[in-house]
This record gives sequence, C-alpha cells and structure tokens, in this order.
Amino acid sequence: MLYHYNKPGVEVAVWEANEDSSFFESELKKLNFPMEAGAAVKHPEKRHQWFASRYLLCLLHPEAIALYKSRKPYLFNGPAVSISHSGNTAGVMLGEKAAGLDLQWPDEKLRRIATKFTTPGEVARIGITDELTALTFIWSIKEAVFKYYGTELPFLQIEITGFDPARELADVRIFRKGKTAFHKVTATAKAGPVIAFVFE
Repeated sequence: MLYHYNKPGVEVAVWEANEDSSFFESELKKLNFPMEAGAAVKHPEKRHQWFASRYLLCLLHPEAIALYKSRKPYLFNGPAVSISHSGNTAGVMLGEKAAGLDLQWPDEKLRRIATKFTTPGEVARIGITDELTALTFIWSIKEAVFKYYGTELPFLQIEITGFDPARELADVRIFRKGKTAFHKVTATAKAGPVIAFVFE
C-alpha cells in the first residue's frame, strides 16, 4: 500500500499497481466481481487502472461486488465511494456521507491548460514555489471537490483560499447554483503523487 488514511467516517487507500493486469483480473474473478465494464476498456493503461482500482475497492470493502450501474461509482447500501488513478497508482476512498478523491502525478499538460482551472493569484496563494507542483496540487484539490459534488461545478468556481502544507489541508470556497460553500480538503504528496480528498 502506497498510502492509507483511516479515520472515523473515511478511509483512503492508494496502491502502487506494479503488478500485471492479469493479477488483478485473476483476483477479481475469484471474488466474482463484475468485470464487463473493465473488459470493454481498450486502452491498456486505463484498463490496468480499472482492474487495479476495483481490486483495491474489494480489499477495503469486500461487499462491493454489486458495485454500480452508472458512471459514478455507487455501493448499494454501502458507503460513498470515489475512485481515482494516475500513472501506475490507483486509489479508492470510502466516505460515510460523501467522497471525492483525486490522484495526480505532475504533468506538463497542466501548464498548458492552467488558465482553464486556476488563476495567477490562486497559484501564489497556495504557497508552493515550484510552478508545476503548485499546479498539480491545485488541479488535484479541485478535481476532488468536483468529484465530491459530481456535476455542475466548473473548476474556476472552485477557489482555493489557503493551504497549510504542515497540516496538509486546503481551504476551499465554491460557488454552485447561486450558493457558496466552504470545505477543508486534505492534500499531500508525501507518497509520490498528489493525493487530495474531501469527505465532509
């Protein structure tokens, strides 16, 4: 396990999925996990991530066999679930009420699309001197919040108002459907990729 966070009401696990896809497929078959959706994924890396994340989900929540019938992960009579992957890492979050998880390795594409999800003031406010690292944190924090809400929340309507790296907490304000809300988002890069999650 690359990262594990477990407190009342929330559990987050991140797996460094260096095993072959066949390992995860074999283990899921033993559990009778429905794999039709994963088998339909054509891109080898995304297929690998799909099987690795569902295997991790079953480790955290063995009752997760009847998973979901829509694009948004859903556990019948179970906790809220959020799934993320980046490169060779796969992550799963279980939340008592709601869950939003994102994993992100630094990627130069974030520089190219920066104006679509952040502002220079926000980059300065997060207090990380390396630009690409700052952009990676901002993207991951906002993606976690977006997943928490599910829909109708453009990234520019998610504002990071402060970040405390020592406590690994970001203060976030969102503007959605004419209303303002505030969240605390856990964000860390100690395990390698930026891991951000919100569960309030």
